[in-house]
Amino acid sequence: MRRKLFPLGPIAIAILVTAVAYGCGGTPLPTSPIATPSVSQSVIPTPPAVSISTGILFYSASAGENPAGTLNVCNSDGSGCRVLANTSPDVHEVAVSPDGKYVAFFTTDRDSDGLLVAWDIRSGDTLLSIQAPPETSESFFDAPPTRYMAWSPDSSQLAYVLGRDLHLVGVGGSDGRTLVTHREARYNLAGLIKGSIARPVWTTDGTRIVYDIFNTPRVRSGGADIYRDVEYVSLSDETTSVVMENARIASDIAASANEVVLKHADGTFFLLSLDTLSVEELPSPANCGLMRCDPTGNLCASVCSDQGELNTINFTAPDGQSVHGIGISDLTGEAAACTIQSVLWNAAGNTLLAAVGCEDGHASLWAVETTGWAPTHLTDWEGIGALSLLAWPE
Repeated sequence: MRRKLFPLGPIAIAILVTAVAYGCGGTPLPTSPIATPSVSQSVIPTPPAVSISTGILFYSASAGENPAGTLNVCNSDGSGCRVLANTSPDVHEVAVSPDGKYVAFFTTDRDSDGLLVAWDIRSGDTLLSIQAPPETSESFFDAPPTRYMAWSPDSSQLAYVLGRDLHLVGVGGSDGRTLVTHREARYNLAGLIKGSIARPVWTTDGTRIVYDIFNTPRVRSGGADIYRDVEYVSLSDETTSVVMENARIASDIAASANEVVLKHADGTFFLLSLDTLSVEELPSPANCGLMRCDPTGNLCASVCSDQGELNTINFTAPDGQSVHGIGISDLTGEAAACTIQSVLWNAAGNTLLAAVGCEDGHASLWAVETTGWAPTHLTDWEGIGALSLLAWPE
């Protein structure tokens, strides 16, 4: 039995406008400047013909019951948008390296034959091309198969989950190996039950990888993937150790660059340090789903929720002190059924772009300068769902 996971709601393609563009008065761009992607294929996609040295690199997916993801780039003024490659329709299956030089992505969804590909986005070289066969489940009790990627802090290695297992490969394909295999157990009635691995995160020093793993015999029909055990693996000898049982990495809750939030099955939250792997209880985690700090390290922007939706941008100093806040009503004039989909800093760290999407498919793009904090409206779009800003190469 093949089971497709994490079905996306209606998602359409959006074009991003950078801070350079908002001085042009927010002239509307065409509604759909990016072509609808063709059916994904299990051949190596052609890398960019020229270096992507400027502009916005972003992921998007088409609308419909069977969305198709694409990796796209626009010029820094919002013009010249084009599709670079077809990708998986899941944003967790596209990742840019910390140094902004490389992008890795799966070319198809989990039900299809495809590849894991990595490009050097400046030179256009193909660095990796790894077969990615369809992910399958044979039992209703199986933990859902997942695909994830995480670049090492120095951008030299890529950890990825494929075939339910955690793998590691160096840039250019060196040192390819399987680090951790998924757990399996056999039961009288249910038969063979397969676990899976998800949400890999590197420690700050790049010597270990933290992940969560479904461990049998805790069979949880319909919820097997929710609460696992959090472990880490040492790259030097491939030994694994348990960080916390019956918990998961709460990747939907924002934390600082050297911390992740863990959620225990009893509802308790914990903060895991990626410096020391120490754990401390987190009495009241922030209701934030995204945090991005500017390249200069002076400000961080967190997209947070005050009523169950991601509808506020909180600007904070490095010490955590609040500097400014912008609500979605400051951008759109109303907060109903709209969320802040994605944010991106410019290289100077003085302008933040924000994309707002609404349930009716309307979207708007805004620029916020940190000198005056007044949001500048860029343009409006129709038929827009979710999107993700990946990088702004320089």
